[in-house]
Amino acid sequence: MPQALRPPHEEGDCPSEEFLTLWRDKLREVIDRYRPDMIWFDFGLGRIRESYRREVLAYYYNRASEWQREVVVTCKQVPAGHFNLPPLTALTDLEVGKMNSLTPHPWLTDTSVDAGPRGAWSHVRAVGYKSVERLVHNLVDRVSKNGYLLLNVGPRADGSIPAGARECLRGIGKWLAVNGEAVFDTVPWLVAGEGPTSASGDGHFNETNEPRFTAQDVRFTSGGNCIYAVCLGRPGDEVTLTTFRQRHYLYPEDIASVGMLGCDRELPWRLDTDGLTIQTPAKIPCEHACAFKIALR
Repeated sequence: MPQALRPPHEEGDCPSEEFLTLWRDKLREVIDRYRPDMIWFDFGLGRIRESYRREVLAYYYNRASEWQREVVVTCKQVPAGHFNLPPLTALTDLEVGKMNSLTPHPWLTDTSVDAGPRGAWSHVRAVGYKSVERLVHNLVDRVSKNGYLLLNVGPRADGSIPAGARECLRGIGKWLAVNGEAVFDTVPWLVAGEGPTSASGDGHFNETNEPRFTAQDVRFTSGGNCIYAVCLGRPGDEVTLTTFRQRHYLYPEDIASVGMLGCDRELPWRLDTDGLTIQTPAKIPCEHACAFKIALR
């Protein structure tokens, strides 16, 4: 590659005009030829001159309008509180990380099924895999906080998916077959959740020290006229949701019924000064986490 077209390497170097033009034209070619649903930018986007960033963003969104399609652009938050694109023009992306609280704006985690501290973004023979429990809990935790999960799977050179990765994906699919209603087409509720487990910190690359959740850790979502309370574990004979203590957010007359996804009967419940207490069914219909469905009148 001619020197003028090489990206900058030294701190403080600025891309040449030739590089910026090539960057813009390559993106326009991808947009026109492939009509991507998503354009994902890594950390280096901040080195691109703002006028070029703005031009590419406008071109992509205008073309998507012509296609009558919803599309998304992602960008990094680096450092904390600083963004490579103006707020609300793109989805904030946290690499192998997450937000620890409910945010008013949506955001994205890109992470991997492997257990490497920074993610193995290709097939690596020696790497282990996250447990299905951890992947399910991470998914629910992110959705409850207005986040999305972009999950990487590294195929072998022949395109096949390693057995460990297949086990992860099938485990998530098995859980979603029962509990997908609490995830798909939902939005965050008034609070993200409750429980004793301390968060590991906002930002990138914070999954290494991520604590293991318990059945007392609950995450909320909402959809239609229902609130979903997902216990990140297998609860005992009954569960008390202390978020609803002293009729906080709900009155008894607001509740039409309480059930558990995967269970075909309503569950006994009471709402008092301790919170919303629900009797769990004798048989929990899934592993890793269970979702209560609180239907409102």
